[in-house]
Formats: sequence, structure tokens, C-alpha cells
Amino acid sequence: MTYIVFYKFLFVIELVIAEILYSFRLKKRKMYILRFIGSLLILFLVAAIPFPNSTFYFSCLNFFIIFIISLLSLWFIYDEPFISVLFCSLASYTTQHLAYEFTNLTFSIVEQGVSPLLGMYSNAIYLICYFIIYWIVYITFAKQIKNGTDLRIKSKSMLALIGAGVLINIVISSIITYYLQEDSLGSAINYATNTLCGILLLASQFEQLSTKEAKRELDILQKLWLQEKEQYQILQENMDLINIKCHDMRHKIRTIADGKNLTNEEISEIEQSIAIYDSSV
Repeated sequence: MTYIVFYKFLFVIELVIAEILYSFRLKKRKMYILRFIGSLLILFLVAAIPFPNSTFYFSCLNFFIIFIISLLSLWFIYDEPFISVLFCSLASYTTQHLAYEFTNLTFSIVEQGVSPLLGMYSNAIYLICYFIIYWIVYITFAKQIKNGTDLRIKSKSMLALIGAGVLINIVISSIITYYLQEDSLGSAINYATNTLCGILLLASQFEQLSTKEAKRELDILQKLWLQEKEQYQILQENMDLINIKCHDMRHKIRTIADGKNLTNEEISEIEQSIAIYDSSV
């Protein structure tokens, strides 16, 4: 098995784990387990397809196809709008690539700039680096996605910009990997830059989510304020009416004090006034 074929299988595992971090709280479709297993098998089958050669262009196309299938798989597994699934998918791909670049950067430092390539995946440092990145990303970003969280970002242009940033970051990384691998300093700088870009992309994506949530809370507070204002106006009107009725009752009481009899209509009016007061209280 060649290195690129082996890495494609590993890439699928890394991507699926990242997707689970972001999507496990989403609403699941019926037969979730069967859908998940079926989607995973399809991804492994696609990863096993041999390409004519391992040039840069075919490599990018291959990984892009895997990403598209993983996106459709999430939509197949979870009963969520496509835009919400796309949000999780972009975050997952960014997380996987961030962990990959951070791991390469770590090995470049440990091995004094020598790219780890296949050897890095047989080392415990690989697992440690991925665990650290995935754990930090979960605590910082993925944990914000709770049950019922609406991931539909209204700014489609911003989401498209984030997607373009992910794509460009990965393409540039592939170019340097294929054509500038012998330049150890250039590779180390590339790994550090792509790590930073991954962090910024995730921060930008979830900042949109935080902004949307803040706006939603502001709308709720505004509605509550309008309701309180309306209730205050109703209370004020009732108080004015009560004042009028109390003024009338004083005259009725004075009539009683003077020994005069009240008509049934006047007695009924007094009872209604008292009823209005009770209702307001």
C-alpha cells in the first residue's frame, strides 16, 4: 500500500472523528447507526479508489471528492437543513487540517525541519498532537453547538468566504508539500501559517454563530420590553378608570349617608366598579 493510499484511509478516520465532535448533538434521522455505518463504508471505498498518478492535481481532486461525499453523508445521517450540515462539515474539515498542520509543525521542530511523512503516523506524537487539537477545538468551538442550536448562518457570503478560505489553505499546503518539501525552513513556516489560518477560520465561523445568537437574544428582550410596555399602558388605563369609578362611588356613598335609597341600577354600577378594581389587582 502506497503512502497516499494509506493516508487517504487515515484522512477519512480523522475527518469522521472531527465531524462527530460537531454533529453528535444534531437531530438524527431514523436508523442512524445503519446510515452512519453505510456512509463510513462508502467513504472507505472512495478512499481505496486508485488514481492514475499521484500528482498534485489528482491528489487535490481526490481529497475534495472525499470531502463532498462526507458532506452528503452528514446530510444523509442527520435530519437538519443542508446549510447546518455544511456549517459542521466546513468546521470538521478545518479542524482535521488544523490538526494535520500542527502535527507536521511539531515533527518539523522535533526532527529539525525534516518532514515526517509516513513515519509520523507510526509515532505516539501523532496521536498526542491530534488529541490536543481536537480537545481544544471541542472545548473552544464544538461545545457551543447544543441540542436545538440553529446553525443556519444568515450571511451566506461569509460562509462562502470561510469555505473559500478552507479550500485555499488546503491547496496552498498541498502545493508546498509537493513542490517545496525539500525546503525545511519553508515547510516549517508553511505548517505554522496554516495552523494559524485554521484557527482564524474556525474563530470566524463560530463568531458568526455567536453574533446570530446574540441578535436572537436581543430580539427576545425587545419583544419582552414591548409586552411590558403594552401591559403598563393597559394598567394605566385601568387605573384611570378606577379613579373615575371611585369618584362616582364617593357620591353614591354620600347619598347613602344622607339616608337616600339607591336604585338597583346604581347598586349594580357600584358592584361593577369593585369588580374592575379586583381584576386590575
